[in-house]
Amino acid sequence: MDTAEQQAALSKENCLFCQIVSGRIPARKVYEDDACIGILDLYPANAGHVLLMAKEHFIFMPQVPRDVLDRIASASRIVARAALRAVQGDGTTIFIANGGLAGQKAPHFMIHVIPRLSGDGLPLAVPEAKIAPEVQQQVKAQLAAVLAGKQGLAPPSVMPAATGQEAAKPAQVQPVEKSDLDAITDMLAGDKDA
Repeated sequence: MDTAEQQAALSKENCLFCQIVSGRIPARKVYEDDACIGILDLYPANAGHVLLMAKEHFIFMPQVPRDVLDRIASASRIVARAALRAVQGDGTTIFIANGGLAGQKAPHFMIHVIPRLSGDGLPLAVPEAKIAPEVQQQVKAQLAAVLAGKQGLAPPSVMPAATGQEAAKPAQVQPVEKSDLDAITDMLAGDKDA
């Protein structure tokens, strides 16, 4: 076994989530299929927060084979519907934290499925930054080139977080009547074609 394989084996052996998958550590399992399991998060953002994780040990999404990723994505849809019904939620936040800078805290790939309730106060909004049009154009060209299979591209030379001192304010959203939220929840849960 080479050094990379030894490190991978050690990483898997020490992975808390691999131990949960194998049953060596108990968890509140709510979902399982041949590709993944879903457990209630020990430190949930909201009631019904599920961690959907691959049964195989992968640290980051790019490592996950497409067929496994497809299965986990499909499972996230099933779990989100169940979570909406179970906690009578108004929606779900579903996300992947891919790397420490993105908020990944565990070295095991997982999808978070978090039921949302009106007024829950969870700070899971993505701020809107103003990126200079020339930087956006440069990034667009580089992404297109990378996606087309070209190699050796340098990152954009200037990547400001926002132009000016303030980030852009989010657009004003019109309040939604509770009856509309009920219809949206039913549609998201698969009960109606809104």
